[in-house]
Amino acid sequence: VQNLFFQSEWFVTSYQKNYLKKWQDLDINKPQTLNSEVSNLFYEFFPSAPVIKNELTNKTKVSANANQAIKVFLNKLLGKTNENKLGIEKTPPELTIYNAYVEDQFLHKEIKPNIYELQYPSNKSLEFKNMWNDAIKIMTESIDYVNAEILFDIWSKPPYGIKRGAFPIILMLFILTNKDKLAVYQENIFVTELDDHFVECLMKLTKEFSFTVIDFDQVGENLEKY
Repeated sequence: VQNLFFQSEWFVTSYQKNYLKKWQDLDINKPQTLNSEVSNLFYEFFPSAPVIKNELTNKTKVSANANQAIKVFLNKLLGKTNENKLGIEKTPPELTIYNAYVEDQFLHKEIKPNIYELQYPSNKSLEFKNMWNDAIKIMTESIDYVNAEILFDIWSKPPYGIKRGAFPIILMLFILTNKDKLAVYQENIFVTELDDHFVECLMKLTKEFSFTVIDFDQVGENLEKY
């Protein structure tokens, strides 16, 4: 395997068409050095990838146990955002998901004593903030609803490199932290309630969902005129 790396040249072809590495130009004599250089290579491929320290979910394909933990976590997100750590007690798998995707990204803030709220990503979670902003920009510029798979396509490529296993979690966080301006549709029907059925569908039938940006205040004012 090491010889294959030594004989290879690496490029980024879709994000930035510049030459990256020619291994014989590097002094790689130890496996540790090779590992370090491979890591550096991926940092160059995905310079804005969020740091998600969760082996359970941060992979291309997750296990059945991981899927169950994701499901529990997403339902906690819907019903327990006002509680510390989403009301998760002891140390179940969903707590590790909370720590990696919410706490470490500074998305959950105590706004009053013992009252918590999800927050739009700040500069403390700049990678998520940039991902959110890119998604909102596309929705704002599009005349059609933007399908969830388009978001995955954007977020999975450089500079972000999001993996499929992490996508439902990140997508739900995106939805909930943009609920004041994001309209969600399933098979082109407006979703009025985010519940356990919504979670089930979002995980299994992601491509059925699409989004657009809407001014709910303006919609309310227009309705009041009738």
